[in-house]
Amino acid sequence: MSTNSYPGHFGNWDKGKLYKKIIPFVKRSIDYSYKPLVEIHEETSRYLVKIAVSKSERIKAHNLRLKVFSSEFIGQEKYSHSDSDWDLYDKKADFLIIIDKRNNEIVGSYRLIRSHKVKDFYTSSEFIIDDFINKNSDTKVELSRACVASKYRKGSVILLLWKGIYSYLNQLNVDILFGCSSLSKVNVIQTLNVIRFLQDKDYCSDNQWGIKSKGKFNCNQDLLMHLSQLSNLSDNKPDLPPLFKSYLSLGAKMIDIPAYDQHFKCYDFFTILNISSLSDTVVKRFS
Repeated sequence: MSTNSYPGHFGNWDKGKLYKKIIPFVKRSIDYSYKPLVEIHEETSRYLVKIAVSKSERIKAHNLRLKVFSSEFIGQEKYSHSDSDWDLYDKKADFLIIIDKRNNEIVGSYRLIRSHKVKDFYTSSEFIIDDFINKNSDTKVELSRACVASKYRKGSVILLLWKGIYSYLNQLNVDILFGCSSLSKVNVIQTLNVIRFLQDKDYCSDNQWGIKSKGKFNCNQDLLMHLSQLSNLSDNKPDLPPLFKSYLSLGAKMIDIPAYDQHFKCYDFFTILNISSLSDTVVKRFS
């Protein structure tokens, strides 16, 4: 997620100033006639999953992203397409999109960035991941800025998107898929309950790479301050978002202490999926 103060090479730029000075340049510099690393084609009678290649497809994907993140994460119901959701990672990425063939609208989008192509990732703005990226020669792909239009968040659409992702990973011989699994509209106690759930069900990574949240994204102290209140919450399975649950169902592991994105008001759990750990049933389902 982006923040009010943009991290990385630009220091602590004010978000408004950054958008005015930097983002328009980034937007102009993006090659809309993009040649993807691989070809993806997954189709049903109603939907088509592919890599966005045309100017129209890439703009529509960004407009969907702007709508979803503005309304659902920061509660900004009113926005215009002159607002920007472009960032410095978009130029390096492939965009997997799902199209509703009935109206030719893009209803879902995933951003994919391959480690052999770049070394700077969206998740590295929130987490220290240097050892994770550099420790071995595994090919890694970052999945980020995932969004699906609200009325399309159902099993058939999520499954078709995962088929597209698996085809992408398989064609590029990817070893590890990683990114952030986000929880929005939850409080600290609910987040602690999710952490408890992940730990109890063995969904946590051993974190051999020392991955941890950076500076202003670090919410450890806030979590610790409320830990005693967790006992007041019934030990129930938390209500997780569909995408969050889909990662867990595939065998993904998460770093149990999340980062907190103040701009999008969400907790981000660093997520790792080792492709070789996918069960034969899952592979058959996606192939």
